[in-house]
Amino acid sequence: MEEKKSAEKKNSMEEKHSMDDKNSKEKNSMEEKNSMAEKSSMDEENSMDEENSIYERNSNLLLTPVPKEDCTFKKEYPFPIVTPECKPNESDPDWKIHEGYLEGDYVLVHEERSIKMLYTMGFYGIGTLTGGAPRICSQESTESGKQMTSSAASQVDDVIDVVSSGDEGSKSKTSKEEEEDDDVLIAEDSPDIGKVYPKLPDFEEKESLQLSFEEAFFLSYALGCLMVKERNQPLPIACLWRKFIDRTEAANFPSMYTAYHHFRSKGWIVRSGAKYGVDYILYKDGPPFYHATYAVVVQILREDSRPFRNSRQLTWASLTAINRVISAEGMGFIILNVYKPDSMIGFIPRTPACIPDLKVEEILFKECVIGEDTAKKDALESLAHCSRK
Repeated sequence: MEEKKSAEKKNSMEEKHSMDDKNSKEKNSMEEKNSMAEKSSMDEENSMDEENSIYERNSNLLLTPVPKEDCTFKKEYPFPIVTPECKPNESDPDWKIHEGYLEGDYVLVHEERSIKMLYTMGFYGIGTLTGGAPRICSQESTESGKQMTSSAASQVDDVIDVVSSGDEGSKSKTSKEEEEDDDVLIAEDSPDIGKVYPKLPDFEEKESLQLSFEEAFFLSYALGCLMVKERNQPLPIACLWRKFIDRTEAANFPSMYTAYHHFRSKGWIVRSGAKYGVDYILYKDGPPFYHATYAVVVQILREDSRPFRNSRQLTWASLTAINRVISAEGMGFIILNVYKPDSMIGFIPRTPACIPDLKVEEILFKECVIGEDTAKKDALESLAHCSRK
């Protein structure tokens, strides 16, 4: 009996020791987990603090868009528009599909309503006669300004003195002579000098909206509100893509369109920068409301950052020259690198399915004067604020 009790006592002691060991192991594992969690949380906090400090330092390099004063242009909502009346899986009955015609190196839109909508709701294209805002848009934008000054103009008209017809040198024409001046044209150099010919009516050329290939493809492919035709035949997206590539120098349309799509997707109004020797100009809301904020130069590179032979070569001299020009206009300078994968080198993509394969990198070019300000020494470490996608 005594041996049995001693054996039971020994077993109970061993069980107790095993339980204690198990509890100690669990306690140690819990402490290790807690320490690991605390360490990871501290690392996350440190990384977030570091990211915030980098963001705050780089945010000082970004420019604030400058609004224009006394703007009379009516602000419209840009494309695309989603209204409460739009039902799921149904098209908007108010959504208009505009028609454009491929002619040469541009796409032309002729309908006045389409011209007004495309320009005022996103500032796409330029007028073929004005080179800027189409006349139909600029005329309507000045109507409000004319209404504001109509009362003042009427007061001025009330105080204008009419010169009497009896004064010397102020003989007024008779109504018959005025009618003759309006209705007839006398050919003085003609041998029949005595004959009277009817006056030709004034001819006014119709203005169209001129879209670049990037603008036209964005409206067709990204927004789906433009149907491009050639010889009155609609062009599918893939066919339109190929035609734009064939008509673009060095077949750079995929890279240039990717850059255009990139900035449009960020909410910028993208316009041509040929005036300043760059590829694109970026506006907030549109040229009538804000001054240009950034000028963009697109550089097409390989995956290993080597430029292509026929692409633009950016040197420090050219970068400095461009920066001087656009700095005088109060704009910042962005270099957008478009990286082509090795799989795309040697052949031209025939569909827009290649767009996700192109990677873009923004570099904010900032000129820094050493010693002018001690705070700028930190900016020397990040002359280029990169956001790699």
